[in-house]
Amino acid sequence: MDDGAASFWARSFAFGPPAARLHLSVDEAFGAGLGGTCWGGGVLLAAHLSTGGLASALSELQHAQQPLTALELGAGVAGLPGLVAAASGAFARVVLAEADADVAEALAGNVAANAGVLAADTELRILRTSWAALPGTLSAHLVLAADVAYGMESDSVAAAALAEALLRCAAPGAVILLAHALRPLREEAAFLTALQARFRVSAVPGTDDAGAGLGVFRLKPRGECAPGETSEWDRP
Repeated sequence: MDDGAASFWARSFAFGPPAARLHLSVDEAFGAGLGGTCWGGGVLLAAHLSTGGLASALSELQHAQQPLTALELGAGVAGLPGLVAAASGAFARVVLAEADADVAEALAGNVAANAGVLAADTELRILRTSWAALPGTLSAHLVLAADVAYGMESDSVAAAALAEALLRCAAPGAVILLAHALRPLREEAAFLTALQARFRVSAVPGTDDAGAGLGVFRLKPRGECAPGETSEWDRP
């Protein structure tokens, strides 16, 4: 992964191995609030997808009902993980969900700016909606979320709405990946409780960015867990 700032407002990213490097450019929208900035979790999740994470997910989904849909919740101004999925050509549809109108507008501009590297036969849609209003009919096979819990770790209502959205929008057997900044457990009680009530949460090996306190986590719906399979938060 190569992240360089071309200017204070524009950033460029390069994901994947040298032989298949994916270059993405993003104009940030600082005036749009938290969603107007490229945060580390989105970069980490995009990097994970482009260095084996997406191939691993597709291997699990090889027997899923076709065509495949990918969904990024809280895509923000960049939607980097969703764009990596859209560039792969493996998905018939990629949906970038964002609640904030200003952020969604800036996201649309960044999608247009990167259109040349996205798969031509992939339908990419920006859906402006809140967690609670996300339709269960999306039935996504790959569900992505990065830096979506900031500020809600102790808000049980917001945390439950996010966890419910992750569960509701996923197709049976979906791969659900969350990039999250690890914080002291006492600060994350509501968020962890909401996730653990619905998912088995485990760290994805090799995705721990200790310097930034970030990690990528796999969420497996409790209803799909084998008997005796525990639901626990595995810290990398």
